[in-house]
Amino acid sequence: MKLTELIHRAAAVYPDAQLLAYWDGERVVHNPAGDDTLAEFIVRELCATFDAQADTPEQIAEALRVLRKAVGDLESVIAGVSTIVKRPVASGGSSR
Repeated sequence: MKLTELIHRAAAVYPDAQLLAYWDGERVVHNPAGDDTLAEFIVRELCATFDAQADTPEQIAEALRVLRKAVGDLESVIAGVSTIVKRPVASGGSSR
C-alpha cells in the first residue's frame, strides 16, 4: 500500500473528504483556508507514521494505533474539561 492510497481511503470516509485539502498527492500541506484542523491532524499523523517498507497489514495496524491513541487523548481532554463546570440538572430534566 502506498501512502496516497491510505490517505484516499481515509478521505473517502471523512466528511466531505476534507483530508484531501491537506494532501497534495505526495505530502501533507498546510492549508489555512481548509478550516478543518482535525482533518489536517489526521493527514499529518498518517504521514508521520507511514513506513513504505512495511507491508499493508503493518501499515494499517500502525495507522489504527496512532488514530486510536488520538481518540484516547481526546476522550481524556473531554473528561477533564467536562469536570470544570458541573451544571445542576433541574427537576424537569433541563440543564438550563
